[in-house]
Amino acid sequence: VKTVYARYTDAAGNVSASVSDTITLDAIAPTAPAGLTAMAVSTSQINLTWTAATDNVGVTGYTIERCTGAKCTAFAQVGTATTTSFSNTGLTAKTTYRYRIRAFDAAGNNSAYSSIVKATTLR
Repeated sequence: VKTVYARYTDAAGNVSASVSDTITLDAIAPTAPAGLTAMAVSTSQINLTWTAATDNVGVTGYTIERCTGAKCTAFAQVGTATTTSFSNTGLTAKTTYRYRIRAFDAAGNNSAYSSIVKATTLR
């Protein structure tokens, strides 16, 4: 919480009395999403679902990251979601992908990452 003080000047040069307003700064990150699951539904698609994160003001969305290979570590963002599911399409058949997600809020605070899950596209 922060109190801001201001004075206003009109076109004639008249200065107002000091006014104040209290604003709330959101410096608290959302909780990490939990229960991430990945399910291959075809040769080119894996569907992700998770339990919603929470935040003191509100969760705005989720960042989805992926890497290719059963032991990969070079994650890259592949999308965002505003709900607790995401369909990753355009994948290669018989390939293992690892995923992790994190929540973000309107103030730009990011949660910790979820646990990492993996799935292999169908043959």
